[in-house]
Amino acid sequence: MSWTFLHADTGLVVLVEDADERGWFVADVPLLPGCVSQGRTLEDAKVNILGAIEDVLEVLRQDDPERYSTLTSPGEGSRPGV
Repeated sequence: MSWTFLHADTGLVVLVEDADERGWFVADVPLLPGCVSQGRTLEDAKVNILGAIEDVLEVLRQDDPERYSTLTSPGEGSRPGV
């Protein structure tokens, strides 16, 4: 089973795959290459992917500030995250 969430602050789609054979949930943001995280629980995976989104957006802003300066990191918007 998998879940799909819309991250409220950024508008990014977050995909979370059900626990694998070792018991880990894996979260992925398809529009941000390399933005993947995991957690022992669904909630942990959701919290961890928020940190990964923030990290990837920070790198993008540093690499190309003009293009990515308007992206909002998790927690910067007025609505709660995933």
